[in-house]
Amino acid sequence: MARKPARKAAGKSTRAAAARSPAAPTSERDKIVATFLTLLADQPFEAIGLADIAGQAGVSLVQLRDEFSSTLAILATHIKATDRAVLAEDLSDMAEEPVRERLFDVLMRRLEALALQAAAEVVCGPGFDPESPAARRVFRREHPDLMVAAPERRRRVNPPPFEETDGKETTLPTALVRAVAADATRLPYEAPRRAIVLLDVDRTEPAAFSALLKILEEPPAKTRFLLTATRPRLLPPTILSRVTLRPVPGGTREETAASLRSRGMGEAEAEARATFSPHDVDEAAELDVVEARVVRDALLEAVSGVFLTGALSWSLALGTLLGADDGTEAVRRLQLLAQLLRDAAAAPVDPAGRYVLFRERFADLARLGAAPAAKLLDAASGALALAASLTDSRRNVKLATEAFALGL
Repeated sequence: MARKPARKAAGKSTRAAAARSPAAPTSERDKIVATFLTLLADQPFEAIGLADIAGQAGVSLVQLRDEFSSTLAILATHIKATDRAVLAEDLSDMAEEPVRERLFDVLMRRLEALALQAAAEVVCGPGFDPESPAARRVFRREHPDLMVAAPERRRRVNPPPFEETDGKETTLPTALVRAVAADATRLPYEAPRRAIVLLDVDRTEPAAFSALLKILEEPPAKTRFLLTATRPRLLPPTILSRVTLRPVPGGTREETAASLRSRGMGEAEAEARATFSPHDVDEAAELDVVEARVVRDALLEAVSGVFLTGALSWSLALGTLLGADDGTEAVRRLQLLAQLLRDAAAAPVDPAGRYVLFRERFADLARLGAAPAAKLLDAASGALALAASLTDSRRNVKLATEAFALGL
């Protein structure tokens, strides 16, 4: 789904958040968030511990825990700050659009804001001062070592010359991607490194992926690529295997359900689809709910057998269920398993089911919840870590998921 080209009036307005840089860290809380983001640039999310953040931020672990209970809480704070910046923008050009269009537009602007922050770190270096002249030029989209390629002309920054057609601005043009790849070898003008941002790369024309793959396989030493996508599942495995994924929370389950209802779906169907795919409206709309429930119930039965009986046969059954032929499907099943384990850990202490996602299976989740909560949550974290690692297409999915199941 693509945004419509901006109206003429919108082209004259100034986007407030684009010109506003993030506030410089002035408190311990801000310092902790900034340190976490610096570590996240070099390490997977699951590898970052609170002690690592405290040590690098120069605060005690007790001080850090007074501010944040977990790394997820730190990430949530950063996302909320980004959302405030996005919502401060002039969104009048979307006022007449349906709910679905407005939600999708806000999500893409959120990704764009996060990409600019990452680009500023590339151009200015780790631990940069957001108020420095160089950083402010990046946030204003004025730095000569920043390039932004996007489907829409108005979102591009310093694009290289290319032959553009008069078609709709719904995809990243092949000619633009090829021009970006050719220009990527150019040395930076001022900064130590250039930042090339490709927005909405999941909307790239299929013919452009070969040019993108070639430059990602042998990236220039003085250039860093930053890609955003609302639907990374649409990217070829060859592209996914050459990038580091940094998931960004999408819309909430309630927002997804509201968007589905705006398409004419009944409330029960919208809620069911949003439960299985809470952050992606299009994926939720295309979901086979019957098949999703079959997979969920089979996973719940197998993992219950693993934790409640300890039988090897249940571990093998779980490994088989998780080891789908398609790597993307295996990732989805691991994420689904993690949610089931979290629901099971919550069920015994939440008899009303307010914090249980799959409430229709509450009785079975509560039964699984008889297992130690710490073990259930450790298994959930392990499932998410494995899901993140499977974006590398060179791994044997079946062997990896079977080893995970046998290790529970």
